Amino acid sequence: MFKNPVPITSLNISSTSTDFPKAKPHGLRRSLILRSLIDIFRYEGPKALFKGLVPTLVGVMPTRGIYFCAYHNGQLFFEKYFQPGSSFVYLCAAGIGSITASSLTNPIWFIKTRLQLDSRPGHTPITVSQVIRNTWKQDGLRGFYRGVSASYFGSLETALNFVVYENFKSELLWREHKRKRQLTLNNSVPISEQSVYSSDNDYLPQKASDFRGSSGGSKLSASKDMILCMIASACSKAIAITALYPHEVARTRLREETGQYRGFFRTLHLVGKEEGLSGLYRGMATHYIRQVPNSCIMIGTYEFVVFLLQSWDLTKDIKV
Repeated sequence: MFKNPVPITSLNISSTSTDFPKAKPHGLRRSLILRSLIDIFRYEGPKALFKGLVPTLVGVMPTRGIYFCAYHNGQLFFEKYFQPGSSFVYLCAAGIGSITASSLTNPIWFIKTRLQLDSRPGHTPITVSQVIRNTWKQDGLRGFYRGVSASYFGSLETALNFVVYENFKSELLWREHKRKRQLTLNNSVPISEQSVYSSDNDYLPQKASDFRGSSGGSKLSASKDMILCMIASACSKAIAITALYPHEVARTRLREETGQYRGFFRTLHLVGKEEGLSGLYRGMATHYIRQVPNSCIMIGTYEFVVFLLQSWDLTKDIKV
């Protein structure tokens, strides 16, 4: 809720539909992010910084729930056909999770984007019902899935993110596990830092790759291991964004009301031709600010919840 102005700024930078009057520079040259925030506040008012908040709140829970459910079950499925713990398993599972979530929730994010791109100083802001009515009238059901092709391509970013994340996480947790084990052997580890792994636990890590994935239960041995997961998530998300950010620009352009852009690859080609390489990376800085902390919180919470459920013996008879 409190970071809602960040995605609005990112969308306005990566979009072509927003055209604020240019203010005269005062003193030091303002950054593009700050200038965009000031322009939105000045010409549309403070309420404009929270456009699209309702669809965001409505869409976050089901999107994340669908994604992690598909991701977890995807691991179980692909481990039957490929080597358990391999990067290919997480690549496929994350891709399936992202495609499933995008297919089921794209209309919500389409509406959110339309609300956030509505920048008409002096006019009454467009409402959710107006977006739904206008879209249905112009394009029918298909209109609510504009930009879904870019979201499907964006599943590569999600897949890359989780492949890198699982590798980073496994290395960090393995190093921490070895440290605790060494302290245990030296009889100097406090009770609070002893591992939860015991002789009656089916899961006994023997190598770094044993800490990958969520199949087999939580890979955390203490609640503070969540911090390591968050660090791994921050690094992996930054790498994934850098590698595949242009799809975000394409998705935003495809959802613009002007209808100028049609087709994912055609949009990428047109943006690259008219605006150059910089056009394909417009808004990436604000995307970092929004997505990296969001990924840390999301992954950390997910790993911690799985850890708590297992530590409370609530996962013995439950199959996610």
